[in-house]
Amino acid sequence: MQGMLILMSNMGEASSTILWRLRMFLTRSLSLFGSMEARDVPPLEEVPSLSWVPFIPKVMDVVSEQIQCLGIKHPTSSLWSPQLELVGHTQTQLQITILETRPQKFPSYRSRELFLTGESYAGHYIPQLANVLLDYNVHSTSFKFNIKGVAIGNPLLKLDRDAQATYEYFWSHGMISDEIGLAITNDCDFDDYVFASAHNMSKSCNEAINEANEIVGDYINNYDVIFDVCYPSIVEQELRLKKIATKISIGVDVCMTYERSFYFNLPEVQKALHANRTNLPYQWSMCSGVLNYSDTDPNIDILPILKKIVQNHIPVWVFSGDQDSVVPLLGSRTLIRELAHDLKFKITVPYGAWFHKGQVGGWVTEYGNLLTFATVRGAAHMVPYAQPSRALHLFSSFVHGRRLPNTTSPSIDD
Repeated sequence: MQGMLILMSNMGEASSTILWRLRMFLTRSLSLFGSMEARDVPPLEEVPSLSWVPFIPKVMDVVSEQIQCLGIKHPTSSLWSPQLELVGHTQTQLQITILETRPQKFPSYRSRELFLTGESYAGHYIPQLANVLLDYNVHSTSFKFNIKGVAIGNPLLKLDRDAQATYEYFWSHGMISDEIGLAITNDCDFDDYVFASAHNMSKSCNEAINEANEIVGDYINNYDVIFDVCYPSIVEQELRLKKIATKISIGVDVCMTYERSFYFNLPEVQKALHANRTNLPYQWSMCSGVLNYSDTDPNIDILPILKKIVQNHIPVWVFSGDQDSVVPLLGSRTLIRELAHDLKFKITVPYGAWFHKGQVGGWVTEYGNLLTFATVRGAAHMVPYAQPSRALHLFSSFVHGRRLPNTTSPSIDD
Protein backbone atom coordinates (compact mmCIF):
# COMPACT_ATOMS: atom_id res chain seq x y z
CA MET A 1 0.00 0.00 0.00
CA GLN A 2 1.52 3.28 -1.08
CA GLY A 3 -0.84 5.89 0.27
CA MET A 4 -3.50 6.98 2.70
CA LEU A 5 -5.58 9.97 1.72
CA ILE A 6 -7.47 12.07 4.23
CA LEU A 7 -10.32 13.75 2.38
CA MET A 8 -12.53 16.64 3.25
CA SER A 9 -16.05 15.64 4.19
CA ASN A 10 -17.42 18.41 1.99
CA MET A 11 -15.46 18.82 -1.22
CA GLY A 12 -15.77 22.37 -2.45
CA GLU A 13 -13.62 24.69 -4.50
CA ALA A 14 -9.94 23.88 -4.42
CA SER A 15 -7.81 25.84 -1.99
CA SER A 16 -4.81 27.56 -3.49
CA THR A 17 -2.09 26.43 -1.11
CA ILE A 18 -0.87 22.89 -0.49
CA LEU A 19 1.83 22.07 2.02
CA TRP A 20 3.88 18.96 1.48
CA ARG A 21 5.39 17.35 4.55
CA LEU A 22 7.40 14.19 5.03
CA ARG A 23 7.42 12.38 8.36
CA MET A 24 8.89 9.24 9.76
CA PHE A 25 6.98 6.66 11.80
CA LEU A 26 7.43 2.99 12.70
CA THR A 27 10.77 2.37 11.00
CA ARG A 28 14.16 3.96 10.64
CA SER A 29 13.40 4.88 7.01
CA LEU A 30 12.00 8.34 6.41
CA SER A 31 10.53 7.20 3.11
CA LEU A 32 7.53 5.32 4.52
CA PHE A 33 5.19 8.22 5.13
CA GLY A 34 4.31 11.47 3.46
CA SER A 35 1.45 13.86 4.07
CA MET A 36 -0.33 16.69 2.31
CA GLU A 37 -2.42 19.38 3.96
CA ALA A 38 -5.07 21.60 2.44
CA ARG A 39 -6.32 24.82 3.99
CA ASP A 40 -9.69 25.32 5.63
CA VAL A 41 -10.50 21.68 6.27
CA PRO A 42 -12.99 20.39 8.87
CA PRO A 43 -11.84 19.08 12.23
CA LEU A 44 -9.70 15.97 11.82
CA GLU A 45 -12.22 13.68 13.46
CA GLU A 46 -14.73 14.59 10.73
CA VAL A 47 -12.42 13.81 7.83
CA PRO A 48 -12.55 10.32 6.32
CA SER A 49 -9.37 8.45 5.48
CA LEU A 50 -8.54 6.77 2.24
CA SER A 51 -5.74 4.41 1.38
CA TRP A 52 -4.53 5.19 -2.14
CA VAL A 53 -2.24 3.09 -4.27
CA PRO A 54 0.04 4.24 -5.76
CA PHE A 55 1.22 7.24 -3.76
CA ILE A 56 2.50 9.26 -6.72
CA PRO A 57 2.60 13.08 -6.45
CA LYS A 58 1.35 13.53 -10.04
CA VAL A 59 -1.71 11.42 -9.24
CA MET A 60 -2.14 13.09 -5.86
CA ASP A 61 -2.40 16.47 -7.60
CA VAL A 62 -5.90 15.45 -8.67
CA VAL A 63 -7.24 15.69 -5.14
CA SER A 64 -4.52 17.30 -3.05
CA GLU A 65 -5.95 20.81 -3.18
CA GLN A 66 -9.21 19.66 -1.61
CA ILE A 67 -7.99 17.13 0.93
CA GLN A 68 -5.50 16.36 3.60
CA CYS A 69 -3.29 13.46 2.60
CA LEU A 70 -1.20 11.00 4.52
CA GLY A 71 0.84 8.65 2.36
CA ILE A 72 2.10 5.25 3.42
CA LYS A 73 4.69 4.21 0.88
CA HIS A 74 4.60 0.80 -0.76
CA PRO A 75 7.60 -1.25 0.45
CA THR A 76 8.45 -2.75 -2.95
CA SER A 77 8.04 0.05 -5.43
CA SER A 78 8.46 3.80 -5.35
CA LEU A 79 10.98 6.03 -3.63
CA TRP A 80 13.76 4.32 -1.64
CA SER A 81 12.07 1.26 -0.20
CA PRO A 82 15.08 -1.11 -0.19
CA GLN A 83 16.19 0.64 3.02
CA LEU A 84 13.26 -0.97 4.78
CA GLU A 85 14.00 -4.38 6.25
CA LEU A 86 11.01 -6.65 5.68
CA VAL A 87 12.55 -9.95 6.79
CA GLY A 88 9.80 -12.17 8.16
CA HIS A 89 7.03 -9.74 7.26
CA THR A 90 4.65 -9.93 4.36
CA GLN A 91 3.44 -6.80 2.64
CA THR A 92 -0.05 -7.17 4.09
CA GLN A 93 1.33 -7.67 7.61
CA LEU A 94 3.24 -4.41 7.26
CA GLN A 95 0.10 -2.66 6.07
CA ILE A 96 -1.88 -3.94 9.05
CA THR A 97 0.88 -2.84 11.43
CA ILE A 98 0.88 0.64 9.92
CA LEU A 99 -2.90 0.99 9.95
CA GLU A 100 -3.13 -0.28 13.52
CA THR A 101 -0.49 2.20 14.63
CA ARG A 102 -2.24 5.23 13.16
CA PRO A 103 -5.11 5.32 15.70
CA GLN A 104 -2.63 4.74 18.53
CA LYS A 105 -0.41 7.64 17.53
CA PHE A 106 -3.31 9.85 16.45
CA PRO A 107 -6.54 9.11 18.39
CA SER A 108 -8.55 11.25 15.97
CA TYR A 109 -8.16 8.45 13.45
CA ARG A 110 -10.05 5.93 15.55
CA SER A 111 -13.52 6.91 14.37
CA ARG A 112 -12.58 7.81 10.81
CA GLU A 113 -14.27 6.26 7.82
CA LEU A 114 -11.73 4.33 5.77
CA PHE A 115 -11.76 4.00 1.98
CA LEU A 116 -9.33 1.73 0.16
CA THR A 117 -8.36 2.79 -3.34
CA GLY A 118 -5.77 1.99 -5.95
CA GLU A 119 -5.08 1.18 -9.56
CA SER A 120 -3.47 -1.46 -11.76
CA TYR A 121 -1.97 -4.23 -9.61
CA ALA A 122 -3.87 -2.72 -6.71
CA GLY A 123 -6.67 -4.80 -8.21
CA HIS A 124 -4.94 -7.59 -6.32
CA TYR A 125 -3.62 -6.11 -3.12
CA ILE A 126 -6.35 -3.58 -2.30
CA PRO A 127 -9.07 -6.29 -2.19
CA GLN A 128 -6.62 -8.57 -0.38
CA LEU A 129 -5.95 -5.82 2.16
CA ALA A 130 -9.68 -5.20 2.60
CA ASN A 131 -10.15 -8.92 3.15
CA VAL A 132 -7.48 -8.99 5.86
CA LEU A 133 -8.99 -5.92 7.55
CA LEU A 134 -12.41 -7.58 7.58
CA ASP A 135 -10.91 -10.67 9.19
CA TYR A 136 -9.12 -8.43 11.68
CA ASN A 137 -12.42 -6.78 12.60
CA VAL A 138 -14.03 -10.17 13.26
CA HIS A 139 -11.37 -11.13 15.78
CA SER A 140 -10.66 -7.73 17.34
CA THR A 141 -12.28 -6.97 20.69
CA SER A 142 -11.29 -3.30 20.65
CA PHE A 143 -10.45 -1.15 17.64
CA LYS A 144 -12.16 -2.03 14.36
CA PHE A 145 -11.57 -0.51 10.93
CA ASN A 146 -14.56 1.44 9.66
CA ILE A 147 -14.28 0.43 5.99
CA LYS A 148 -16.74 2.43 3.91
CA GLY A 149 -15.74 1.64 0.33
CA VAL A 150 -13.28 0.06 -2.10
CA ALA A 151 -12.46 1.58 -5.50
CA ILE A 152 -9.95 0.14 -7.96
CA GLY A 153 -8.99 1.51 -11.35
CA ASN A 154 -7.95 -0.52 -14.41
CA PRO A 155 -7.41 -3.38 -11.95
CA LEU A 156 -5.89 -6.77 -12.62
CA LEU A 157 -8.65 -9.03 -11.32
CA LYS A 158 -8.43 -12.31 -13.22
CA LEU A 159 -5.39 -12.86 -15.37
CA ASP A 160 -6.89 -15.18 -17.98
CA ARG A 161 -9.70 -12.72 -18.78
CA ASP A 162 -7.58 -9.59 -18.54
CA ALA A 163 -4.85 -11.07 -20.78
CA GLN A 164 -7.39 -11.99 -23.44
CA ALA A 165 -8.92 -8.51 -23.25
CA THR A 166 -5.64 -6.93 -24.34
CA TYR A 167 -5.82 -8.56 -27.77
CA GLU A 168 -9.55 -7.87 -28.05
CA TYR A 169 -8.68 -4.23 -27.39
CA PHE A 170 -5.94 -4.24 -30.04
CA TRP A 171 -8.38 -5.59 -32.62
CA SER A 172 -11.31 -3.34 -31.66
CA HIS A 173 -9.09 -0.25 -31.95
CA GLY A 174 -7.63 -1.13 -35.33
CA MET A 175 -4.20 -1.87 -33.91
CA ILE A 176 -4.02 -5.38 -35.39
CA SER A 177 -5.57 -6.91 -38.49
CA ASP A 178 -8.69 -9.05 -38.73
CA GLU A 179 -6.51 -12.01 -39.63
CA ILE A 180 -4.37 -11.73 -36.50
CA GLY A 181 -7.36 -10.96 -34.29
CA LEU A 182 -9.24 -14.02 -35.58
CA ALA A 183 -6.15 -16.22 -35.21
CA ILE A 184 -5.86 -15.25 -31.54
CA THR A 185 -9.59 -15.77 -31.00
CA ASN A 186 -9.58 -19.21 -32.65
CA ASP A 187 -6.19 -20.58 -31.59
CA CYS A 188 -5.70 -19.22 -28.07
CA ASP A 189 -7.26 -20.75 -24.98
CA PHE A 190 -6.86 -18.20 -22.20
CA ASP A 191 -8.65 -20.31 -19.57
CA ASP A 192 -6.33 -20.89 -16.61
CA TYR A 193 -3.73 -18.65 -18.22
CA VAL A 194 -0.83 -18.09 -15.83
CA PHE A 195 1.72 -15.31 -15.67
CA ALA A 196 4.93 -17.31 -15.51
CA SER A 197 4.20 -19.75 -18.33
CA ALA A 198 1.49 -19.78 -20.97
CA HIS A 199 1.31 -23.55 -20.61
CA ASN A 200 -1.97 -23.93 -22.48
CA MET A 201 -1.00 -21.90 -25.53
CA SER A 202 -0.50 -23.59 -28.89
CA LYS A 203 2.31 -22.78 -31.28
CA SER A 204 -0.11 -21.05 -33.65
CA CYS A 205 -1.47 -18.98 -30.74
CA ASN A 206 1.99 -17.89 -29.64
CA GLU A 207 2.89 -16.96 -33.21
CA ALA A 208 -0.28 -14.87 -33.54
CA ILE A 209 0.34 -13.10 -30.21
CA ASN A 210 3.96 -12.38 -31.13
CA GLU A 211 2.87 -10.96 -34.47
CA ALA A 212 0.22 -8.83 -32.78
CA ASN A 213 2.80 -7.38 -30.40
CA GLU A 214 5.16 -6.66 -33.29
CA ILE A 215 2.43 -4.86 -35.25
CA VAL A 216 1.53 -2.69 -32.25
CA GLY A 217 5.25 -2.00 -31.90
CA ASP A 218 7.27 0.31 -29.70
CA TYR A 219 5.76 3.55 -30.96
CA ILE A 220 2.48 3.06 -29.10
CA ASN A 221 2.18 3.55 -25.35
CA ASN A 222 0.21 0.47 -24.30
CA TYR A 223 -0.90 2.22 -21.11
CA ASP A 224 -2.55 4.93 -23.20
CA VAL A 225 -2.85 4.15 -26.88
CA ILE A 226 -3.53 7.78 -27.86
CA PHE A 227 -0.39 9.12 -26.14
CA ASP A 228 2.68 9.94 -28.14
CA VAL A 229 5.82 8.13 -27.01
CA CYS A 230 8.93 9.60 -25.46
CA TYR A 231 12.33 9.40 -27.08
CA PRO A 232 14.38 8.60 -23.97
CA SER A 233 17.78 9.29 -25.52
CA ILE A 234 16.80 12.88 -26.32
CA VAL A 235 15.20 13.65 -22.98
CA GLU A 236 18.06 12.06 -21.02
CA GLN A 237 20.60 14.17 -22.94
CA GLU A 238 18.58 17.29 -22.19
CA LEU A 239 18.33 16.47 -18.49
CA ARG A 240 22.00 15.69 -18.14
CA LEU A 241 23.06 18.82 -20.00
CA LYS A 242 20.88 21.02 -17.82
CA LYS A 243 21.69 18.95 -14.71
CA ILE A 244 18.14 19.55 -13.47
CA ALA A 245 14.65 18.41 -14.37
CA THR A 246 13.14 21.73 -15.43
CA LYS A 247 10.27 20.62 -17.65
CA ILE A 248 6.80 21.14 -16.22
CA SER A 249 4.29 20.10 -18.82
CA ILE A 250 0.79 21.39 -19.37
CA GLY A 251 -1.31 18.26 -19.61
CA VAL A 252 0.32 14.85 -19.82
CA ASP A 253 4.10 14.65 -20.02
CA VAL A 254 4.95 11.55 -22.06
CA CYS A 255 8.53 11.65 -20.79
CA MET A 256 7.53 11.63 -17.12
CA THR A 257 9.09 8.19 -16.52
CA TYR A 258 12.56 9.30 -17.55
CA GLU A 259 12.31 12.72 -15.92
CA ARG A 260 11.13 11.11 -12.69
CA SER A 261 14.03 8.67 -12.65
CA PHE A 262 16.52 11.49 -13.19
CA TYR A 263 14.84 13.69 -10.57
CA PHE A 264 14.62 11.10 -7.78
CA ASN A 265 18.28 10.21 -8.21
CA LEU A 266 19.51 13.79 -7.77
CA PRO A 267 21.46 13.92 -4.47
CA GLU A 268 19.82 17.21 -3.46
CA VAL A 269 16.35 15.73 -3.99
CA GLN A 270 17.14 12.65 -1.93
CA LYS A 271 18.56 14.87 0.80
CA ALA A 272 15.46 17.10 0.80
CA LEU A 273 13.20 14.04 1.10
CA HIS A 274 15.40 12.45 3.80
CA ALA A 275 15.74 9.47 1.48
CA ASN A 276 18.58 7.06 0.76
CA ARG A 277 20.11 7.83 4.12
CA THR A 278 22.08 4.58 3.99
CA ASN A 279 23.84 5.52 0.72
CA LEU A 280 22.73 2.53 -1.31
CA PRO A 281 25.18 1.43 -4.00
CA TYR A 282 22.52 1.46 -6.72
CA GLN A 283 20.12 4.03 -8.12
CA TRP A 284 16.41 4.37 -7.44
CA SER A 285 14.17 2.80 -10.05
CA MET A 286 10.41 2.39 -10.38
CA CYS A 287 10.54 -1.36 -9.72
CA SER A 288 13.24 -2.79 -7.52
CA GLY A 289 15.65 -5.23 -9.11
CA VAL A 290 16.85 -6.18 -5.64
CA LEU A 291 13.63 -7.90 -4.62
CA ASN A 292 12.35 -11.21 -5.91
CA TYR A 293 8.79 -10.80 -7.12
CA SER A 294 6.37 -13.69 -7.06
CA ASP A 295 5.19 -15.12 -10.38
CA THR A 296 2.23 -16.85 -8.76
CA ASP A 297 0.34 -14.02 -7.06
CA PRO A 298 -0.90 -12.48 -10.36
CA ASN A 299 -2.68 -15.75 -11.09
CA ILE A 300 -5.07 -15.34 -8.13
CA ASP A 301 -8.72 -14.85 -9.03
CA ILE A 302 -9.78 -11.75 -7.10
CA LEU A 303 -13.52 -12.04 -7.78
CA PRO A 304 -14.21 -14.24 -4.71
CA ILE A 305 -12.53 -11.61 -2.53
CA LEU A 306 -14.58 -8.81 -4.09
CA LYS A 307 -17.67 -10.93 -3.51
CA LYS A 308 -16.84 -11.19 0.20
CA ILE A 309 -16.28 -7.43 0.43
CA VAL A 310 -19.65 -6.68 -1.19
CA GLN A 311 -21.37 -9.26 1.02
CA ASN A 312 -20.12 -7.21 3.98
CA HIS A 313 -22.20 -4.33 2.55
CA ILE A 314 -19.12 -2.38 1.48
CA PRO A 315 -19.58 -0.54 -1.85
CA VAL A 316 -17.11 -1.53 -4.55
CA TRP A 317 -16.35 0.70 -7.53
CA VAL A 318 -14.31 -0.55 -10.47
CA PHE A 319 -13.36 2.13 -12.99
CA SER A 320 -11.43 1.95 -16.25
CA GLY A 321 -9.67 4.49 -18.40
CA ASP A 322 -10.85 3.61 -21.89
CA GLN A 323 -7.50 4.20 -23.61
CA ASP A 324 -5.67 1.47 -21.66
CA SER A 325 -4.73 -1.73 -23.48
CA VAL A 326 -2.80 -3.26 -20.55
CA VAL A 327 -5.84 -3.93 -18.34
CA PRO A 328 -8.63 -2.88 -20.70
CA LEU A 329 -12.20 -2.09 -19.80
CA LEU A 330 -13.32 -5.01 -21.99
CA GLY A 331 -12.08 -7.49 -19.42
CA SER A 332 -13.01 -5.54 -16.28
CA ARG A 333 -16.57 -4.85 -17.44
CA THR A 334 -17.15 -8.53 -18.20
CA LEU A 335 -15.74 -9.63 -14.85
CA ILE A 336 -17.89 -7.19 -12.88
CA ARG A 337 -20.98 -8.35 -14.74
CA GLU A 338 -20.07 -11.96 -13.90
CA LEU A 339 -19.59 -10.99 -10.25
CA ALA A 340 -22.98 -9.27 -10.19
CA HIS A 341 -24.57 -12.40 -11.67
CA ASP A 342 -22.88 -14.55 -9.01
CA LEU A 343 -24.21 -12.22 -6.30
CA LYS A 344 -27.66 -12.36 -7.93
CA PHE A 345 -27.64 -8.56 -8.16
CA LYS A 346 -30.07 -6.82 -10.45
CA ILE A 347 -29.11 -3.78 -12.50
CA THR A 348 -29.88 -0.69 -10.45
CA VAL A 349 -28.37 1.82 -12.92
CA PRO A 350 -28.59 0.80 -16.60
CA TYR A 351 -25.39 1.19 -18.60
CA GLY A 352 -25.22 4.74 -19.92
CA ALA A 353 -23.22 7.93 -20.11
CA TRP A 354 -22.25 9.99 -17.08
CA PHE A 355 -21.48 13.68 -17.40
CA HIS A 356 -18.83 16.11 -16.24
CA LYS A 357 -18.80 19.82 -17.08
CA GLY A 358 -21.39 19.40 -19.81
CA GLN A 359 -19.52 16.60 -21.58
CA VAL A 360 -19.58 12.81 -21.37
CA GLY A 361 -17.19 11.81 -18.60
CA GLY A 362 -17.54 8.12 -19.40
CA TRP A 363 -20.08 5.34 -19.05
CA VAL A 364 -21.38 3.68 -15.89
CA THR A 365 -23.59 0.88 -14.64
CA GLU A 366 -24.52 -0.28 -11.14
CA TYR A 367 -25.62 -3.59 -9.68
CA GLY A 368 -27.50 -4.12 -6.43
CA ASN A 369 -26.75 -0.61 -5.10
CA LEU A 370 -23.29 -1.85 -4.06
CA LEU A 371 -21.31 -2.73 -7.17
CA THR A 372 -20.43 -0.02 -9.73
CA PHE A 373 -18.49 -0.21 -12.97
CA ALA A 374 -17.54 3.05 -14.68
CA THR A 375 -15.34 4.11 -17.55
CA VAL A 376 -13.52 7.43 -17.79
CA ARG A 377 -13.47 8.79 -21.31
CA GLY A 378 -10.03 9.62 -22.66
CA ALA A 379 -8.27 8.28 -19.58
CA ALA A 380 -5.22 6.04 -19.48
CA HIS A 381 -4.13 3.16 -17.27
CA MET A 382 -3.62 5.72 -14.50
CA VAL A 383 -6.93 7.57 -14.73
CA PRO A 384 -6.05 10.66 -12.61
CA TYR A 385 -2.86 11.16 -14.60
CA ALA A 386 -4.60 11.48 -17.97
CA GLN A 387 -8.00 12.91 -16.99
CA PRO A 388 -7.59 14.66 -13.62
CA SER A 389 -10.84 16.63 -13.68
CA ARG A 390 -13.03 13.68 -14.63
CA ALA A 391 -11.13 11.48 -12.19
CA LEU A 392 -11.79 13.94 -9.38
CA HIS A 393 -15.51 13.94 -10.18
CA LEU A 394 -15.60 10.14 -10.07
CA PHE A 395 -13.45 10.04 -6.94
CA SER A 396 -15.60 12.57 -5.10
CA SER A 397 -18.77 10.71 -6.04
CA PHE A 398 -17.32 7.47 -4.70
CA VAL A 399 -16.25 8.96 -1.37
CA HIS A 400 -19.55 10.75 -0.79
CA GLY A 401 -21.74 7.86 -1.86
CA ARG A 402 -23.21 9.66 -4.86
CA ARG A 403 -24.05 8.16 -8.22
CA LEU A 404 -22.38 9.69 -11.24
CA PRO A 405 -24.80 12.11 -12.96
CA ASN A 406 -26.60 10.76 -16.04
CA THR A 407 -27.83 14.19 -17.18
CA THR A 408 -26.23 17.57 -17.70
CA SER A 409 -27.54 21.12 -17.62
CA PRO A 410 -27.79 22.91 -19.91
CA SER A 411 -28.44 20.09 -22.37
CA ILE A 412 -27.10 20.21 -25.90
CA ASP A 413 -30.63 21.05 -27.14
CA ASP A 414 -31.08 24.10 -24.89
